Amino acid sequence: MSRIRSVGLFWFSIGLFCSSQACAIEPDMQLSLSVVKVIARDAAGKTYMGSGVIIAPGKVATNCHVTRNAEQIVLFKSGHAYPVLKQAALTELDACILETDSIPLPAAKLALSADFAVGTPVYMYGYPFALGMRSRPASIVAFHPYRAGHVLEIDAGFMQGASGGGIFNEAGELVGLMTFIGKDGNDFHYYVIPADWLLKAAQAPFVAVHAFKGLSFWESGSFKPETKY
Repeated sequence: MSRIRSVGLFWFSIGLFCSSQACAIEPDMQLSLSVVKVIARDAAGKTYMGSGVIIAPGKVATNCHVTRNAEQIVLFKSGHAYPVLKQAALTELDACILETDSIPLPAAKLALSADFAVGTPVYMYGYPFALGMRSRPASIVAFHPYRAGHVLEIDAGFMQGASGGGIFNEAGELVGLMTFIGKDGNDFHYYVIPADWLLKAAQAPFVAVHAFKGLSFWESGSFKPETKY
């Protein structure tokens, strides 16, 4: 039964790559420099954890479902804290850009989706459970059309705290952000928003950090995983 027709299909956000240390690889220190921990707090003090990737000086990309309830967002890297001053959001695409005082770390170069194909090896970097940096290899297994772009599917899992973490190719370029998981019966599917969408989000207006409403494409039910290989 296809995922589109399966009544057992549902989505949930994640934010640990794998419960077994055997699943992980030693992080590439150069790549890991551009990946940060994201901690967001709402007005009641509830904490939301995620990851983010520096894509330009003072600009960090993450998923909006990590930050949309926040009245305060702080980025962490190597023991240093960087308060977020403003945020730009494309809520439907789950792509948010956080603005902070310039972080003295390199920005990731973005890889456009036209530059890779099914079978492309990639590497996942993030902060599962807001702990230390973790990395794991994976491969792109499918492209799913949405609007004028494609949602990527990879063959390795991720869990809470890794939402907004980076997927990099062998050249060290950012392919996209780990975003959500789909379940079809007993099968799990791992989805990534493409780096192209981050460029669009960076063009949205930047406003002071505050909670905002709206569901992403995968939460609203508008995304149907029609595979395009």
